[in-house]
Amino acid sequence: MVIELFSVESAKAILAIPIPYRLRQDQLIWVLDPKGIFLIKSVQNVSFKSPISANLQSSHWKKLWRSKLPKRLRIGVGALPTKVNLNRRFDHIDPTCIFCNNAEESPIHLFFGCPFTKALWASACWGLCIKTSSLVTDEDIIKLILIPPNSPLPSHDQWTISLNMALIIDEIWRTRNLV
Repeated sequence: MVIELFSVESAKAILAIPIPYRLRQDQLIWVLDPKGIFLIKSVQNVSFKSPISANLQSSHWKKLWRSKLPKRLRIGVGALPTKVNLNRRFDHIDPTCIFCNNAEESPIHLFFGCPFTKALWASACWGLCIKTSSLVTDEDIIKLILIPPNSPLPSHDQWTISLNMALIIDEIWRTRNLV
């Protein structure tokens, strides 16, 4: 039956799986980590091997991992389950933004392009107005947070801008999931 349902290569791989003599409970493992544990950092390590992320400077990633910013910043490796990302994996997902219903819910649109989130940024972060045309990839969001635009704060307090931006992104994601 396996040979009838699968390609020759897949059938060989399936039939090579050893069948245990006694029942054991299934276990979830992350095969891209030697210990089988899923960590956001392991996703980042795998993403550096892809041609898409090869041009991202590692200093940005080092700064991100050292920071105390929320884990929502996995945006940069395309691991955030926005509707566009889910639609790539599952055909039946409607990719329309849950807030405005006018555009696809990509990370750039959701966090900076949607009228709802634009209003939030303008009111919460020194009147920040980001031109989404300057954000081409998801990694650009990470760069924006780690190296934020100039603000009226003194230079020794500039780190609070990155923290505030990360917290706003976290709140946008939380609100999106509640809606």
